[in-house]
Amino acid sequence: MTDKKDDKNKEAAQPAAPVPCPICGKVHPQREDLNIKATRDEVESLMLINNRVNVAEQAARPTALQQGVTQEQVQVFVNAALNAKAEALNLQRQWWNEIFAKYPQLAKYENVFIDLDTCDFYIKVEQ
Repeated sequence: MTDKKDDKNKEAAQPAAPVPCPICGKVHPQREDLNIKATRDEVESLMLINNRVNVAEQAARPTALQQGVTQEQVQVFVNAALNAKAEALNLQRQWWNEIFAKYPQLAKYENVFIDLDTCDFYIKVEQ
């Protein structure tokens, strides 16, 4: 016969189950704020760069081309879209390099993220 008190202690010792998101039902990784804030201008410049990346990705999709264009036109268009994406990704990389230079304490973390609403830097923590 097991003691009910022992069962309660075992339950209390187990970590709490991850809580699913009430909106989508998925379990999202938790985040740990690093107590470092970027300036609003820095965040807005990253948002513009991210928009450039997204636009270039959309332009490179086959659905972006109209039917009836020649193979040569397709090649020119896709090359231009891929070049635009490469330039935007390079701008992203430069932005993060500048951020790591300005906030050297971020360099000790892997996979640093930024909250575009609050300007807070954070890392994701596995549950």
